Amino acid sequence: MNITVITSVYNGEDTIKKTIESVLAQKVKPYEYLIVDGLSSDHTVEIAESYREAFENRGIIYNIVSEKDSGIYDAFNKGVRLAKGEYIAFLNADDWYTPTALKTVQETYAKTPFDFAYGTIQYMGTKGAILKKKSRLDSFVSSRNWNHPSSFVKKNLYLDAPFDLQFKAYADFDWFLKVRKRPIKIVIFPENEVIAHFQAGGTSINADFSKMMQRASEKAYAYRRNGYSRIYFFEAYGWEFVKYLFSVIFT
Repeated sequence: MNITVITSVYNGEDTIKKTIESVLAQKVKPYEYLIVDGLSSDHTVEIAESYREAFENRGIIYNIVSEKDSGIYDAFNKGVRLAKGEYIAFLNADDWYTPTALKTVQETYAKTPFDFAYGTIQYMGTKGAILKKKSRLDSFVSSRNWNHPSSFVKKNLYLDAPFDLQFKAYADFDWFLKVRKRPIKIVIFPENEVIAHFQAGGTSINADFSKMMQRASEKAYAYRRNGYSRIYFFEAYGWEFVKYLFSVIFT
């Protein structure tokens, strides 16, 4: 099982070191680490370049691409096309892996080969709140049950269904809804093992009411275009409002 970890970044000099070092510190190394930079104007690329020798010494393919893109989902699509591994994991520039993350992935795959797997993540709120978000595979499909930073996916699933750039916050969830309907093997990693950490405050978690409504509208559209019941309209707006309250109180 060859894994390419892809980090999408733009002006991430304050956070990317922790992300890169978490990949380098894995107990089981990835096949490739690919950094897709959106032509940063700060020192992001220089910082990334400073780790090249360390990755090469561990026998990890290390590539950096720096050019203008149309946002995070455009960078994701580009990364998938460039990736040499057979499985893809996205780790953004303010996320980081637990040291045993890829070990858990490989051990799980050895027992149960999968097309798509995901697991538990831990939120790091700006006000000090630390919360776990566990993954589930329920019949009722919700973004509450799925964690993108902990996902490991067969590359051809992304090639067959690239991220739709009309979405600003939920192209990844739109993709999730689409592939869940396919006859593929989906596995959940042990829920007590945290795969990844991330700092709350990104595009999909933001304490701004108008942005919350925009996200909910996107999410409702993703459900509708993928043929899900109208009952999911209430999940889309209800869960976004819960996340909005969480952001106001804890982050």
